[in-house]
Amino acid sequence: MRFVLLQNGLKDRHTHFYNETLGWLDACRRRGHRIGVYTHKLADPIVLLETGGFPIFSFTLEENLSDGRGRSRRDTFLLSANAYARTIGAISPAINADDVVVVPYSTDWQVYGFAQWLTSVPEVARPRVVFIFHLPNLSWTPDGKAAHLRGDFSSIRQAFSHLKSVTSLARVVCLATNGALRGELVRILGVPVSTCPVPISYFEADAVGKRAGVRIKRAHIGVMGEFRLEKGALLVADTLAQFNRARPGKTMFIQTNYSGTTAAPGLDRLRRLETDKITVFDGEMSQADYTDRLKNIDIFLLPYQRERYMFRVSAIFAEALAYGAVVVVPGQTWMARQLADGFGAGVVFETDAAAEICRALIDASDRFPELSEKARAGATAWRRSQCTEALVDDVISRLSA
Repeated sequence: MRFVLLQNGLKDRHTHFYNETLGWLDACRRRGHRIGVYTHKLADPIVLLETGGFPIFSFTLEENLSDGRGRSRRDTFLLSANAYARTIGAISPAINADDVVVVPYSTDWQVYGFAQWLTSVPEVARPRVVFIFHLPNLSWTPDGKAAHLRGDFSSIRQAFSHLKSVTSLARVVCLATNGALRGELVRILGVPVSTCPVPISYFEADAVGKRAGVRIKRAHIGVMGEFRLEKGALLVADTLAQFNRARPGKTMFIQTNYSGTTAAPGLDRLRRLETDKITVFDGEMSQADYTDRLKNIDIFLLPYQRERYMFRVSAIFAEALAYGAVVVVPGQTWMARQLADGFGAGVVFETDAAAEICRALIDASDRFPELSEKARAGATAWRRSQCTEALVDDVISRLSA
């Protein structure tokens, strides 16, 4: 079996795309399957060397053809889909009917674009395809009870209608990385969708020790990842300031990987908190240093906007559980559901206010020994069940059925 991984978001070593791609390559190598990786045109030469990738895509998921051009959502959908189809068309000779194309971060325009490309391929030469959905279209919103999504579903319905007109659904595998999103896609599309493991790779302790040159000091509280509004950027400083007054002397590490303007006020307030006990780190880390930092945080604070994460996974949450850390997360989210189902250990807050989040953080800190024991006990099982290797096995099993 040969996989064709269409990783159009892969540019550098500082993204989940890179982490996931390495996982696919390793899992396929271990199982004796071939794999070809296709990346963004601006992919770092080191990334291309490490992955054997071919740089063909002109835009990532965030860089679709709407940016600054005043186009309607409908026009953007069609233009992006057609550009995607043309890009795949350029590598048509390298794809055959025995291959399995994997679209690892699927959107409506990618499904439509793939179907459009299939129309140019003789039926006997059309490959199987795996669509993996991580999050809803950002224009969709949860209803008042968070049970369903609402919005304009016409584009994704059109995409799947087009797909069904050019290939049998028996040659299509649709996966979602969480059960809530899976249920909504089934409701919206009326096609089979299954829940799959979270595609993320974890580094072992000995590998980290070899790759990271300096031992990182342990922090009691950690905030990691991109500093964005949807990740609570405007709440972090106030929450940690209140926590510092309530439990002075606790060490903190806050990463502010940020390149925009909307969260700048939160970033300014956060920098004013910096002391010998509170470290604010601006920018990206190497994979080795990032992993070493993950392994040296007691409690991860994830003050995310709940409406964004009701139908969406968090890679940092998955990493925290994999390394046996305690978490503080918003209720009614995928993260809270994992805790309720017995995975990991942590505290859930129910309102998006700094005072409420701080109370949850204090609770986690005060009960850290108890929570940490539970978190560490479940880390190995989580690492095995929620990783790229488990996803690849799941895909292979479904294709072989």
